[in-house]
Amino acid sequence: MPSVPPAGRGDAGPRGRSSRALLYAALVLVIAGAGAGAYLSGLLDPFLASAPPREERATLTPAEQPPQGTAKPAGSGEDVAALTPGAGVEPPPSARVSNVAQRIAWLQDYSGGDCFYATATNASEDTIDVEGFGTSAQPFDKLLESFEAAYQIEPNIGVRLINQSQCAVADFLKALAGSPEARPIMTLSSDVIRSGDAIQGSAERLNGRRSEVYLVDNEGVVYSLEPHLRRTEDSASFNIKLGLATPEPVPQLVLVLVSGGEIGSAKLSEPVLASAFFPRILEEIERRNIRAAAAAKYFKLGG
Repeated sequence: MPSVPPAGRGDAGPRGRSSRALLYAALVLVIAGAGAGAYLSGLLDPFLASAPPREERATLTPAEQPPQGTAKPAGSGEDVAALTPGAGVEPPPSARVSNVAQRIAWLQDYSGGDCFYATATNASEDTIDVEGFGTSAQPFDKLLESFEAAYQIEPNIGVRLINQSQCAVADFLKALAGSPEARPIMTLSSDVIRSGDAIQGSAERLNGRRSEVYLVDNEGVVYSLEPHLRRTEDSASFNIKLGLATPEPVPQLVLVLVSGGEIGSAKLSEPVLASAFFPRILEEIERRNIRAAAAAKYFKLGG
């Protein structure tokens, strides 16, 4: 089995077989007494009394001078196959597309257990980049070996370690992975921000569909970012400052949900626990046979 060493702050790029290791994007380490989540100040203040109790609270406010666009780091979550020519005699283009599609489908169907989600962020005939969410790296060790055994290609896997309280997000993404609805794209300007700094984000490829954007903090509390969004027909962007009183950065998630029809349970007027919120949305999607898709990005806040 590959060994999995801890990664440093902000280290989010995959590693190759030279060290035979998967990459951690973060250590899930919540210092006792510092398990505080982010909340939206101002607009959400009336709802704080109903939010799950916490020892400390942070602030999230609109940043000054919102930028016209947001930065898109490498591996920004676009899960469309990018074919690259190989050396020597090439197979027909249709064969290359078929091979890549087959590998992406294999990954979508792969079961890594509870609190496990893996998605292709880039794929070609010779390589595949994978982003994963989970509470442990061990299931991704097994994914690496299983994929290589099936296709004789070593996947580049970046593991984003999340808290147990955020597992409902991973389960929700996994449940929608096989949806025929076109997946949106979520990008963030940084994968690590200090308390009080701003983060910019953009949900794209909305294509005029109904959409919701949420922040899921390290305690698994979900907040709607709707009051902070700047919308166009195809995108929704934000530029917000986050504050969190914790000595070590902790995991946060931003999730965008799109659907072909209205999902009543997806509307959020006050903070709610992810463990109750996302299963409720999924139940409505399945019961009403609504086409829906989702994408998420990870970052660390604090320190």
